[in-house]
Amino acid sequence: MHANGPYRQLRRIRRQPPGLPAAMPCALALALALAACRGEESGEGVPPGPASAWFQPDRAVVLTVGKAVFTSHEFIQFRQGFVSTIGDSAPLGSAENTTILNEFIERSLLLTAARDDGISRPPDLGDGAKQPAQTSAADGLTLSSDELIIQEYLNRRLGERLQVTEAEAEAHFAQHSGEYLAPKRFHVREILVDDEGLARQIHAELRESGKPRFSAFARQFSRAPSAANGGDLGFFQPGQLPPDFEAIIVGLKPGSYSEVMRTQYGFHIFYLEEVIQSHPQKYYEVREAIIQQLRMDKERAAHATLLDELVVRYRPALHRQALDFVPDPSILTRTIVEADHAK
Repeated sequence: MHANGPYRQLRRIRRQPPGLPAAMPCALALALALAACRGEESGEGVPPGPASAWFQPDRAVVLTVGKAVFTSHEFIQFRQGFVSTIGDSAPLGSAENTTILNEFIERSLLLTAARDDGISRPPDLGDGAKQPAQTSAADGLTLSSDELIIQEYLNRRLGERLQVTEAEAEAHFAQHSGEYLAPKRFHVREILVDDEGLARQIHAELRESGKPRFSAFARQFSRAPSAANGGDLGFFQPGQLPPDFEAIIVGLKPGSYSEVMRTQYGFHIFYLEEVIQSHPQKYYEVREAIIQQLRMDKERAAHATLLDELVVRYRPALHRQALDFVPDPSILTRTIVEADHAK
């Protein structure tokens, strides 16, 4: 199942490492996607869907997945659950509604497949046990029993495909070693005071004593949070500091300090402790990042392949007359658009 427009953006945002409910619809990620949609259109002027006097949300079928039927009421509840996470009462436009519809279709496919594979309840619940909602530690969301069923299904179907071997990680590093470079870093200390006269007096003292006194002066006079650590600000990469600060610091030589610099915060003196040049990283430094990247790549590919298989297996059909909006064809999953006209 492929996607266009904001849906592709949503799919890219919401993928997470395996072991978590990665393929669950993520309310926070969807909120970002909907916000992006709102940036593209206001929703005003979008004609209402072909609802009429006979339209009854509780009964109208909005989607069929094989023999499974999903009603407009189920979709409306699904949509309300996501909208509630945004905290925005503005009406949804066609793009936003269609993005949510794509998620509903994917969820319906996975839920139908899970039930057909014999997963009728979340794991570790007996026949007479109540099925409570559970909370995902990954995103703080409450998962219903349906989401937990889908999660169990994905774990069974995709779990073994997501393993990354040491040989795969090493091969990836060998092929892309040039991409793993530690950036240039600057180790900086700072003194910040409110009085210009004090700043210049400290600066004059530094001319005679240098770095050994810098840390002591920082502890004694600086009002910056770093004072307790001798003014140590740690390491910074280019682009991480305010441009006016960076311009001064990169012009220093290791072991030297700046002139007194006045800003809205007070009067600064910077000391450049050391510079670590950019250098190729060793495998052990990036091993965990490589394994995580490869695992996420496998998860995305396996998830997309699984959805394609489910589309062929179930031929999902969308019943647009049951919607209360007109789907945006540039966003709606293309397979569903085709299935809607299938006989």
